[in-house]
Amino acid sequence: MLPVGERIREARLARNASQAKVAAEIGVTRQMVTGVEGGNAGISVEALAGVARALDVSADYLLGLTDDPAPAARRRPPCGEETGVTDAVQPRSLEAAARRGLGEPEPPEPLAPVRVPLARDWLARRDLALERCSLARMDGRRMEPAIEDGAWMLVDHRQRDPAPGGVYLALAGDGALVGRAALFRGRWFLRPDSPGFSDSPLGAGCRLAGRVVAFWRAC
Repeated sequence: MLPVGERIREARLARNASQAKVAAEIGVTRQMVTGVEGGNAGISVEALAGVARALDVSADYLLGLTDDPAPAARRRPPCGEETGVTDAVQPRSLEAAARRGLGEPEPPEPLAPVRVPLARDWLARRDLALERCSLARMDGRRMEPAIEDGAWMLVDHRQRDPAPGGVYLALAGDGALVGRAALFRGRWFLRPDSPGFSDSPLGAGCRLAGRVVAFWRAC
């Protein structure tokens, strides 16, 4: 897996963008971009999200979590009759999905099952079983540009231990939120990809309910 700096450099060169141009778009110095690309400087979540927007790639690609550079709006699990698709799936709100993952009563919701074109072989290769997952729809812009408002998300409830850079669904207070796991000074946080939103420390008031293993716009 390429380091973050090398992925940023490759994406920048692929778009014929200079270090100065990227720096200007995310509000940092060219020297900082040089340092990040060379592996001599770190990059914050906010700056990484800015780079993703500037270069029209996903933050997951820059982090090495996927080899597909396309943003969420253009990236989805494979679908089609040749691979087989799932039957109708019960969609859930973020809160209902989080409560399901934590084994808590779900709020009543008038959501009708929908047929979502998830390829069976795609699921099998990742050892994903729908009975252990929830289909939820992103509500809000907290995770843009990686996950856009209204995007579908598949949440694997087996994966509830945080890993750096992973995207998770959590039950927080009277609702739920989605964020990227980050470890800072020995404590885990869920951080937004989009500026203007706050970090959420994990603990009794913010409990992980599962990892977002796929997200996409409708096929």
